[in-house]
Amino acid sequence: MTLKPLKPLHVFLFLLLALLIATLVYPSTREAHSLCLRLLFHLKGNTLVQGQVNEFDNFIIPNAQFTKEYQKQLRTNSNASLDDYLLATATGDYFEWEMPQPRESWTNHTALQWSAFRFAQIAIREKSSLINSMSADSTNALNIISCAQKTVRLAQSTAPTNGALWLAEAAIEFGDHDEAALAALRIAAQKTPWSADSESSFLYIVKLLETAGMPHLDSAIYANYYYRSDLQTLSVQGEIRQNLNRLMTNAIFEKDDQRSPIS
Repeated sequence: MTLKPLKPLHVFLFLLLALLIATLVYPSTREAHSLCLRLLFHLKGNTLVQGQVNEFDNFIIPNAQFTKEYQKQLRTNSNASLDDYLLATATGDYFEWEMPQPRESWTNHTALQWSAFRFAQIAIREKSSLINSMSADSTNALNIISCAQKTVRLAQSTAPTNGALWLAEAAIEFGDHDEAALAALRIAAQKTPWSADSESSFLYIVKLLETAGMPHLDSAIYANYYYRSDLQTLSVQGEIRQNLNRLMTNAIFEKDDQRSPIS
Protein backbone atom coordinates (compact mmCIF):
# COMPACT_ATOMS: atom_id res chain seq x y z
CA MET A 1 0.00 0.00 0.00
CA THR A 2 1.42 3.33 -1.08
CA LEU A 3 0.72 6.44 0.99
CA LYS A 4 -0.08 9.49 -1.03
CA PRO A 5 1.67 12.71 0.00
CA LEU A 6 -0.53 15.24 1.69
CA LYS A 7 -1.60 18.14 -0.43
CA PRO A 8 -0.63 21.64 0.76
CA LEU A 9 -4.32 22.42 1.22
CA HIS A 10 -4.75 19.44 3.53
CA VAL A 11 -1.70 20.47 5.59
CA PHE A 12 -3.05 23.99 5.84
CA LEU A 13 -6.49 22.77 6.95
CA PHE A 14 -4.91 20.44 9.53
CA LEU A 15 -2.81 23.24 10.99
CA LEU A 16 -5.82 25.53 10.99
CA LEU A 17 -7.84 22.90 12.88
CA ALA A 18 -5.01 22.41 15.42
CA LEU A 19 -4.82 26.17 15.92
CA LEU A 20 -8.58 26.36 16.42
CA ILE A 21 -8.51 23.56 19.00
CA ALA A 22 -5.63 25.24 20.89
CA THR A 23 -7.54 28.52 20.83
CA LEU A 24 -10.64 26.91 22.31
CA VAL A 25 -8.83 24.80 24.92
CA TYR A 26 -6.15 27.17 26.26
CA PRO A 27 -7.28 30.58 27.58
CA SER A 28 -3.81 32.11 27.22
CA THR A 29 -3.61 31.00 23.56
CA ARG A 30 -7.11 32.32 22.91
CA GLU A 31 -6.16 35.65 24.39
CA ALA A 32 -2.93 35.85 22.41
CA HIS A 33 -4.83 35.13 19.19
CA SER A 34 -7.46 37.76 19.99
CA LEU A 35 -4.72 40.31 20.61
CA CYS A 36 -3.11 39.42 17.27
CA LEU A 37 -6.44 39.94 15.50
CA ARG A 38 -6.87 43.31 17.22
CA LEU A 39 -3.37 44.22 16.12
CA LEU A 40 -3.89 43.16 12.50
CA PHE A 41 -7.31 44.75 12.05
CA HIS A 42 -6.73 47.79 14.32
CA LEU A 43 -9.62 46.89 16.61
CA LYS A 44 -9.92 49.12 19.68
CA GLY A 45 -10.57 47.89 23.20
CA ASN A 46 -9.92 48.80 26.82
CA THR A 47 -6.19 48.48 26.23
CA LEU A 48 -3.78 49.62 23.56
CA VAL A 49 -2.27 46.79 21.48
CA GLN A 50 0.88 47.45 19.49
CA GLY A 51 3.26 45.32 17.47
CA GLN A 52 6.49 47.29 17.53
CA VAL A 53 7.78 49.38 20.42
CA ASN A 54 10.88 51.50 20.98
CA GLU A 55 14.05 49.52 20.30
CA PHE A 56 15.24 49.79 23.93
CA ASP A 57 12.00 48.46 25.47
CA ASN A 58 11.52 44.78 26.19
CA PHE A 59 7.95 43.57 25.74
CA ILE A 60 6.23 40.41 24.66
CA ILE A 61 4.63 41.11 21.28
CA PRO A 62 1.77 41.79 20.85
CA ASN A 63 1.99 44.02 23.90
CA ALA A 64 -1.15 45.24 25.66
CA GLN A 65 -1.05 48.24 27.97
CA PHE A 66 -3.32 50.97 29.24
CA THR A 67 -3.91 53.84 26.82
CA LYS A 68 -1.93 57.04 27.38
CA GLU A 69 -5.05 58.89 28.53
CA TYR A 70 -5.91 56.19 31.06
CA GLN A 71 -2.29 56.05 32.28
CA LYS A 72 -2.40 59.78 32.93
CA GLN A 73 -5.63 59.38 34.88
CA LEU A 74 -4.17 56.55 36.97
CA ARG A 75 -1.08 58.59 37.84
CA THR A 76 -3.17 61.59 38.84
CA ASN A 77 -5.29 59.42 41.16
CA SER A 78 -2.39 57.44 42.66
CA ASN A 79 -2.89 58.91 46.15
CA ALA A 80 -6.66 58.33 46.30
CA SER A 81 -6.47 54.77 47.66
CA LEU A 82 -4.18 51.77 47.80
CA ASP A 83 -5.91 50.22 44.78
CA ASP A 84 -5.41 53.44 42.84
CA TYR A 85 -1.72 53.40 43.73
CA LEU A 86 -1.47 49.77 42.65
CA LEU A 87 -2.98 50.64 39.27
CA ALA A 88 -0.71 53.66 38.83
CA THR A 89 2.28 51.40 39.41
CA ALA A 90 1.44 49.58 36.15
CA THR A 91 2.29 52.76 34.22
CA GLY A 92 5.97 52.56 35.23
CA ASP A 93 8.45 54.46 37.46
CA TYR A 94 6.54 54.08 40.73
CA PHE A 95 9.05 56.32 42.53
CA GLU A 96 7.35 59.30 40.89
CA TRP A 97 3.74 58.76 42.00
CA GLU A 98 2.21 60.25 45.11
CA MET A 99 1.57 57.65 47.80
CA PRO A 100 -1.79 57.34 49.56
CA GLN A 101 -1.92 57.89 53.30
CA PRO A 102 -2.46 54.63 55.22
CA ARG A 103 -5.90 54.08 56.70
CA GLU A 104 -7.34 51.65 59.21
CA SER A 105 -9.41 50.10 56.42
CA TRP A 106 -6.15 48.80 54.94
CA THR A 107 -5.95 46.17 57.67
CA ASN A 108 -8.27 44.02 55.54
CA HIS A 109 -6.42 44.74 52.28
CA THR A 110 -4.65 41.80 50.65
CA ALA A 111 -1.79 44.01 49.42
CA LEU A 112 -1.06 45.69 52.77
CA GLN A 113 2.21 43.84 53.34
CA TRP A 114 3.17 44.49 49.71
CA SER A 115 2.63 48.22 50.28
CA ALA A 116 4.74 48.12 53.46
CA PHE A 117 7.77 46.80 51.59
CA ARG A 118 7.20 49.04 48.54
CA PHE A 119 6.76 52.20 50.63
CA ALA A 120 9.83 51.28 52.70
CA GLN A 121 11.83 50.94 49.49
CA ILE A 122 10.71 54.38 48.34
CA ALA A 123 11.36 55.92 51.79
CA ILE A 124 14.92 54.54 51.76
CA ARG A 125 15.59 56.23 48.44
CA GLU A 126 14.06 59.51 49.62
CA LYS A 127 16.14 59.48 52.80
CA SER A 128 19.30 58.86 50.77
CA SER A 129 18.44 61.76 48.44
CA LEU A 130 17.77 63.97 51.45
CA ILE A 131 21.20 63.20 52.93
CA ASN A 132 23.18 63.43 49.70
CA SER A 133 21.49 66.38 47.98
CA MET A 134 21.02 69.90 49.30
CA SER A 135 18.41 70.53 46.58
CA ALA A 136 16.11 67.69 47.69
CA ASP A 137 12.57 68.61 48.73
CA SER A 138 12.80 67.93 52.47
CA THR A 139 9.07 68.39 53.11
CA ASN A 140 8.07 65.86 50.46
CA ALA A 141 10.77 63.41 51.55
CA LEU A 142 9.72 63.60 55.21
CA ASN A 143 6.08 63.04 54.23
CA ILE A 144 7.04 59.94 52.24
CA ILE A 145 9.13 58.57 55.12
CA SER A 146 6.29 59.21 57.57
CA CYS A 147 3.79 57.51 55.24
CA ALA A 148 6.06 54.47 54.92
CA GLN A 149 6.53 54.23 58.70
CA LYS A 150 2.78 54.32 59.33
CA THR A 151 2.13 51.70 56.65
CA VAL A 152 4.77 49.36 58.08
CA ARG A 153 3.31 49.70 61.59
CA LEU A 154 -0.16 49.00 60.24
CA ALA A 155 1.12 45.88 58.48
CA GLN A 156 2.88 44.77 61.67
CA SER A 157 -0.39 45.02 63.58
CA THR A 158 -2.07 42.63 61.13
CA ALA A 159 0.87 40.18 60.87
CA PRO A 160 2.60 40.34 64.28
CA THR A 161 4.61 37.14 63.69
CA ASN A 162 6.13 38.17 60.35
CA GLY A 163 9.59 39.47 61.24
CA ALA A 164 10.19 40.69 57.68
CA LEU A 165 7.99 43.69 58.48
CA TRP A 166 10.42 44.68 61.24
CA LEU A 167 13.20 44.49 58.67
CA ALA A 168 11.28 47.13 56.70
CA GLU A 169 11.02 49.25 59.85
CA ALA A 170 14.75 48.93 60.52
CA ALA A 171 15.67 49.91 56.96
CA ILE A 172 13.62 53.11 57.25
CA GLU A 173 15.04 54.03 60.68
CA PHE A 174 18.72 53.57 59.83
CA GLY A 175 20.71 56.75 59.29
CA ASP A 176 19.12 59.11 61.78
CA HIS A 177 17.73 56.59 64.29
CA ASP A 178 20.29 53.78 64.40
CA GLU A 179 19.31 52.56 67.87
CA ALA A 180 15.66 52.24 66.85
CA ALA A 181 16.75 50.39 63.72
CA LEU A 182 18.84 47.92 65.71
CA ALA A 183 15.96 47.36 68.12
CA ALA A 184 13.70 46.55 65.17
CA LEU A 185 16.30 44.09 63.86
CA ARG A 186 16.38 42.27 67.19
CA ILE A 187 12.60 41.90 67.05
CA ALA A 188 12.81 40.67 63.45
CA ALA A 189 15.31 37.99 64.50
CA GLN A 190 12.80 36.66 67.03
CA LYS A 191 9.91 36.50 64.56
CA THR A 192 10.65 33.81 61.99
CA PRO A 193 10.08 32.59 59.37
CA TRP A 194 10.02 35.82 57.35
CA SER A 195 7.57 36.27 54.51
CA ALA A 196 7.06 38.75 51.66
CA ASP A 197 3.46 37.53 51.22
CA SER A 198 4.14 37.58 47.48
CA GLU A 199 1.65 34.94 46.32
CA SER A 200 -1.52 36.52 47.71
CA SER A 201 -0.51 40.04 46.62
CA PHE A 202 0.36 38.77 43.13
CA LEU A 203 -3.04 37.15 42.67
CA TYR A 204 -4.82 40.24 43.98
CA ILE A 205 -2.90 42.58 41.67
CA VAL A 206 -3.55 40.38 38.62
CA LYS A 207 -7.29 40.52 39.35
CA LEU A 208 -7.15 44.28 39.92
CA LEU A 209 -5.43 44.89 36.57
CA GLU A 210 -7.97 42.66 34.82
CA THR A 211 -10.84 44.60 36.38
CA ALA A 212 -9.26 47.82 35.08
CA GLY A 213 -9.34 46.44 31.53
CA MET A 214 -6.03 44.67 30.99
CA PRO A 215 -6.10 41.16 29.49
CA HIS A 216 -5.40 38.27 31.87
CA LEU A 217 -2.06 37.26 30.34
CA ASP A 218 -0.70 40.80 30.36
CA SER A 219 -2.02 41.37 33.89
CA ALA A 220 0.12 38.45 35.06
CA ILE A 221 3.14 39.75 33.14
CA TYR A 222 2.75 43.25 34.60
CA ALA A 223 2.22 41.89 38.12
CA ASN A 224 5.40 39.88 37.82
CA TYR A 225 7.42 42.77 36.33
CA TYR A 226 6.30 45.86 38.25
CA TYR A 227 5.13 44.44 41.58
CA ARG A 228 7.88 42.06 42.72
CA SER A 229 7.64 42.03 46.52
CA ASP A 230 10.56 39.62 46.73
CA LEU A 231 12.81 42.20 45.04
CA GLN A 232 11.53 44.87 47.40
CA THR A 233 12.53 42.77 50.42
CA LEU A 234 15.97 42.21 48.88
CA SER A 235 16.32 45.99 48.53
CA VAL A 236 15.37 46.40 52.19
CA GLN A 237 17.90 43.78 53.27
CA GLY A 238 20.59 45.40 51.13
CA GLU A 239 20.01 48.72 52.91
CA ILE A 240 20.26 47.00 56.29
CA ARG A 241 23.52 45.30 55.35
CA GLN A 242 25.10 48.59 54.26
CA ASN A 243 24.15 50.26 57.53
CA LEU A 244 25.42 47.38 59.65
CA ASN A 245 28.72 47.58 57.77
CA ARG A 246 28.81 51.32 58.46
CA LEU A 247 28.19 50.88 62.18
CA MET A 248 30.73 48.06 62.45
CA THR A 249 33.37 50.11 60.62
CA ASN A 250 32.80 53.12 62.86
CA ALA A 251 33.05 50.98 65.98
CA ILE A 252 36.35 49.47 64.81
CA PHE A 253 37.95 52.80 63.91
CA GLU A 254 36.79 54.42 67.15
CA LYS A 255 37.70 51.29 69.20
CA ASP A 256 34.30 51.45 70.87
CA ASP A 257 32.77 48.01 71.39
CA GLN A 258 29.60 49.60 72.77
CA ARG A 259 28.89 51.08 69.35
CA SER A 260 29.18 47.75 67.56
CA PRO A 261 25.82 46.59 66.14
CA ILE A 262 26.45 43.08 67.52
CA SER A 263 27.22 44.20 71.07
